[in-house]
Amino acid sequence: SVANEVMKAVLAQYNVSELLIKRQDVSAEMSLRLVNRCKSFNVDVVDVAIVNLTFGKDYSAAVEAKQISQQQADRARFQVEQALQEKKSKIVLAQGEAEAARLIGEAVKNNPGFMKLREFEAAREIADILSQGKNKMLLDTDALLFNMMGINPGEALQKKKNGFF
Repeated sequence: SVANEVMKAVLAQYNVSELLIKRQDVSAEMSLRLVNRCKSFNVDVVDVAIVNLTFGKDYSAAVEAKQISQQQADRARFQVEQALQEKKSKIVLAQGEAEAARLIGEAVKNNPGFMKLREFEAAREIADILSQGKNKMLLDTDALLFNMMGINPGEALQKKKNGFF
């Protein structure tokens, strides 16, 4: 009876979350109060320990619901942050593409050979891709964009036959 009174008096000073976190403090306070109360009955209290601390089903359900809502809120915050990062990434990508388009436009305007260089690069990329494939293909120079001189291969053969090359 004395132990129940002391336990109720001490537990009433803490809220439920504090009981879980400050378990040792609660035990120490119970021990101190029990020692003081039991002296008058010539009972020597050596140790007090909280061994099994359980809560009602309603409280457990409320704690679980709170944890679930906290997790959902955390997930929503993460999704918002992820969407913001994707938005920033798309903006930076669009700005980079716009700058690249502007630079290409300037290069074409200032140097007509720039387009020929781009054609060579495209032809090289196509040839690289085709050379790595397992299938063998036979393509004319127009298909590979190798007709860089602006001469039709058929015309080149005709000119060669006529002695122009």
